[in-house]
Amino acid sequence: MIEVTVMSCDCLNGGSCVSDTKFPPGSGAYLCVCLPGFHGDLCEKNVTECQLNPCGLGRCIRGLHSYSCNCPPELKGKFWFLMNEIQM
Repeated sequence: MIEVTVMSCDCLNGGSCVSDTKFPPGSGAYLCVCLPGFHGDLCEKNVTECQLNPCGLGRCIRGLHSYSCNCPPELKGKFWFLMNEIQM
């Protein structure tokens, strides 16, 4: 008789379990493949995009798996690094 044990997938936030190729097949060793916006061994950590300062001099507003930039009026450009042209 062969006994089969099904291991539960402990990945969080929609992560998927895949077999860890460092261990023999059927050993029960798995890795989590995380959805965008999450990381960590079990996909338990939410990526904080604003920590990378993507807005330069603008203010970063964090969303779910995204961010937006609030730009001061004197700045322009996709990431708010460019100054307005000087009016002569």
